[in-house]
Amino acid sequence: MGNTRLGVTSGLLAYVFWGVLGIFWELLHAVPALDTLAYRIVWSLVTIFVVLLFQNSWRTVWQTIVTLTQNRKILWIMLSGLLITVNWYIYIYMVTHNQATEASLGYYMMPLMNVAIAVLFLHERLSPAKM
Repeated sequence: MGNTRLGVTSGLLAYVFWGVLGIFWELLHAVPALDTLAYRIVWSLVTIFVVLLFQNSWRTVWQTIVTLTQNRKILWIMLSGLLITVNWYIYIYMVTHNQATEASLGYYMMPLMNVAIAVLFLHERLSPAKM
């Protein structure tokens, strides 16, 4: 019962946080979207550093980086990071320019478009449940 309650609480808090996030970006409308994005990246790095510091997971992180570099998967991860950065920049820009509804619609449609691209171009098959 404890895990269920924690899961439901976490889910509800995530939805509340996501709903309030647009108001937060709107309050920052005087700050250029690129600056806001840069602050987000820097503070994310600081947060990850603190978490790794407390977990003392440096060896695992280093081994993962070495493995990814040897397999050349690091390039795909870097491309993914770049695309996420562009995605966040567009979202922040739109919200700070009074286009929050359009930005939210884009966030709603994007997973659907990803599935459509996977089916059309990568020939992925969807199970009946996924359909």
